[in-house]
Amino acid sequence: RVIQTLFDYRRYQPIVISEPVTFQDPGLNVEQQQAIMSSLASQSVHLIHGPPGTGKTKTVCELIVQAAKKGWKILACAGSNIAVDNIVERINISGGVRPCRIGHPSRMLQSVYDFCLDNLVLKTSSQKLMSNTNTATTNLNRSTSRRRKSSNAGNSRMDDSDQKLDCTQEEVAIKEVLDESNVICCTNTGAADRVFRKELFKTV
Repeated sequence: RVIQTLFDYRRYQPIVISEPVTFQDPGLNVEQQQAIMSSLASQSVHLIHGPPGTGKTKTVCELIVQAAKKGWKILACAGSNIAVDNIVERINISGGVRPCRIGHPSRMLQSVYDFCLDNLVLKTSSQKLMSNTNTATTNLNRSTSRRRKSSNAGNSRMDDSDQKLDCTQEEVAIKEVLDESNVICCTNTGAADRVFRKELFKTV
C-alpha cells in the first residue's frame, strides 16, 4: 500500500486542512506549523524535508504531541538510538503524551530510562502478580525438593511449566504497557521487534 501511494499518482488525495491546531511549542515558524498541519490532515504519506539545522526534529516532535492529543496511537522511529532518545526527551515535556521506549536499556540515555519498556513492565499490575507467583512457586519448590530427588523427570516437567507461565505473564505485562502508552519510540530496526506483532498504529 505504501509503494502504491508513493508511486501511483492516481491514488494521490489533495490535503485539506480543516481543523485549527493549538501548538505546544511557541517557537515554531510558519513553515514548521504548516508542515505539522499538513501531516495531521494527510490521509496517507506525508514527507517533511529540509536541510540540516532547519528544525525537522523539532517539527516532528510537535507533530507527535499533536497526534497524541487527538488520541492517536503513534509509532515513532529514528535511525539511531540517540535520535530516538532525543525524541523521547522532547515529547516528554508535554502533558498527555505517554511514551514507551523500546530497546536495550544499556543503549539508552539515562534520562529516558524511566520510559523504557523494561522499566515500565516492572510497574505493571501483571508484573507484580508474576513476582508474587514466582515467590510462592520458589517456596513451594524448596519445600517439595526433598521429596522429588528420586524423580528428575518430574522436576523437569515442573521447570518447563514454570518457564511457560513466566513467558505468558511477561507477554501480558508487555501488552499492558503498550496499551497504556500512546507513543512507542524505537529505532528502525527495533520496529521489527516481536512485541509489535499484534500492535496497530494510527500513524507512523
